[in-house]
Amino acid sequence: NEQWGTDAFINHAVDYKADVALSMIDVHVLNPQYLSNMKVWIPYCPIDCDPMSMPVRDKLRFAYRIIAMSKYGQDVMRKAGFYSILIKEGTDTNIFKPMDKNEMRKKWNLPQNTFIFGMIAANKENPPRKAFQETLDAFSLFLKDHPDSLLYINSNQISPSSFPILEYAYHLGIEKKVYYDLSYKMRFISTSEMIAEHINCFDVYLNPSATEGFGLTVVEANSCGKPVIVNNATSMPEMVVEGITGEICKTGRKWFNNQQGHWYMPDINSLHEKMEILFKKRDDPKLSDNCRNHIIENYNIDKQYKEQWLPFFNNLQTELKFDKEEKKQ
Repeated sequence: NEQWGTDAFINHAVDYKADVALSMIDVHVLNPQYLSNMKVWIPYCPIDCDPMSMPVRDKLRFAYRIIAMSKYGQDVMRKAGFYSILIKEGTDTNIFKPMDKNEMRKKWNLPQNTFIFGMIAANKENPPRKAFQETLDAFSLFLKDHPDSLLYINSNQISPSSFPILEYAYHLGIEKKVYYDLSYKMRFISTSEMIAEHINCFDVYLNPSATEGFGLTVVEANSCGKPVIVNNATSMPEMVVEGITGEICKTGRKWFNNQQGHWYMPDINSLHEKMEILFKKRDDPKLSDNCRNHIIENYNIDKQYKEQWLPFFNNLQTELKFDKEEKKQ
């Protein structure tokens, strides 16, 4: 019944008689009344601003353990006095894999002989944390020298609070070069397999967000063999090997948001510069392999499960069983 569905969290845990409940959601939206009634609550915790906001601090005090999904998040939590273990997000490399670009463009009705930048990002607020305005500004600069290029944006614009993507494209006079899909499939039945096909239509994936707790699509794009451009803020730089798997643009202005922490907008000129760099590398035969190998080595979810998640759960189970026996005695 709650906006973020957080009442389902406690109700499911109670219904399943769960010994442990793990959340994978922004901690600030959770109800502390529910958390105080949890047997054992462990947040898999995205942190996307620095310093850590008071609402997040207040909720983390109820945690039995904390799992950070980025080194940035772990560092921010450490500054605030919270210990966490680090298990980065990963992706299924059997789904997100290189495919034939021409075949995918044919399937999704995109032009063949065009350089395409792609974005797959939520559009929930204005100013948007996904930096749609700065991306469109930088792309308009790129178009001056490369008029045959295209920007594909897969998102939803469903409320007055969202950023007006198409309207801003019209304002810039680049609306014919911005492909913005609002179809039923994009809204309601997008699957991981479908998203992987979309990514394989792109030449470069854009994720210059003002903030990210992790930014999973960066890893997904690299896993498909696509180079990425991210912003030099929060967790994003740690996912990219600059010059090898993508580029990192400079930050511009920052603002202190309602979560009581800083977010950082990408610098438009720097973002444009990084677009040009990857355009020049478009025929580099090593680029796709570098991206793919980076993910297989560092973000393959099967490898992470075996090396990190499984030992974590085994140790946790042993620890909680021991605690139960201690209480009985």
